[in-house]
Amino acid sequence: MQWPLVLLFATAIVAENTSPEEYAYCAMAQHYRKKIEAFHKERRGEDDTMQYDCLLEVRARRKQENDSYELPSDYGVMKIKLARDNGKSTDQNLIDAFNSIKGKNLRQMKNKKVTRYGCWGLFYPAIYKQLSVLCLYDYKVE
Repeated sequence: MQWPLVLLFATAIVAENTSPEEYAYCAMAQHYRKKIEAFHKERRGEDDTMQYDCLLEVRARRKQENDSYELPSDYGVMKIKLARDNGKSTDQNLIDAFNSIKGKNLRQMKNKKVTRYGCWGLFYPAIYKQLSVLCLYDYKVE
């Protein structure tokens, strides 16, 4: 029973020591990450150079799991809630949530000073009461 926990921590430690583009060290399910990446590219344009960063994903996960986890003050943060128990799939609820982003959160995503981002999602209704995605950005939009 303890092996999954050991594997989880080992993954987080390895991810802390890798370059941002090494997707093999990201822990979020790849199909969710790909949807989040696609949405960011759609909003910023296909030729944009912003990269998904596994180190920021690890920090986003820590923040999602422990609200008191301290983030650097220069990080931009976007948290969006997903609908739950509405008859739609988690994938569709993720798409709907990202399509509803407005205001400061949208400016955070689209700002060209942001070069890296990472996200962590609480996607499983059997485990979590509130489904959400938390994204961290290497530049904070005021």
